[in-house]
Amino acid sequence: MDAQFTPEGAKDLPLQRAAMGFPGLDVPPEDKEKSKLVWKMLQQAKTFRQPRDKHWPRFWNLWESNHYQGKIVQTISRAIVNQVFGSIETFVGHVVDILIPPECYARTMNHQQKARALSKWLQVVWDRCGAKSEIEHVVRSAAVTGVGWAEVAWDETLSGGKGEPAFEPLDERTMFVSPHARNLKQALYVIEAKNVPREYVESAWELG
Repeated sequence: MDAQFTPEGAKDLPLQRAAMGFPGLDVPPEDKEKSKLVWKMLQQAKTFRQPRDKHWPRFWNLWESNHYQGKIVQTISRAIVNQVFGSIETFVGHVVDILIPPECYARTMNHQQKARALSKWLQVVWDRCGAKSEIEHVVRSAAVTGVGWAEVAWDETLSGGKGEPAFEPLDERTMFVSPHARNLKQALYVIEAKNVPREYVESAWELG
């Protein structure tokens, strides 16, 4: 089911209502406390990120050559805007072209055959999930806003129910990291927060 995110003035109603309780969703008391805690963590992460992400719409407007939308920046000419777009797309193309699929290397001679077999499997998975084309979105977001997110999840529906990794780029506007973390190793938590249909929240809550 597709999720919809509203960056400007969005209200994270599913999580907030789960924390406070709303008709149609029976939330146990212990889950309410968990929801309140997650809601508080999300607000802290939003507040910490706000000084930086407030410029992201302007950066995307520059990339899309829409720098005249909203407040006009007199110091930016059309030539500069075109240079921004061209530089970013050239950079994205170079990065994607030099990427190679994951490859396994054996530490000992006895494991070389297994490493080659695993490398072939990774090549198949890499091609099947479209990682090379999908990663363009991540690199582009990183070049425009300074932040690019991707999720390597395990999709149990692939390979006839056996499961395979899936590569999915994420909207940087929906990702929130704990305050003061400089990288994911330092992060106390990472939250993906986006507006989704009520039915999705109810079904996910029932599944635990």
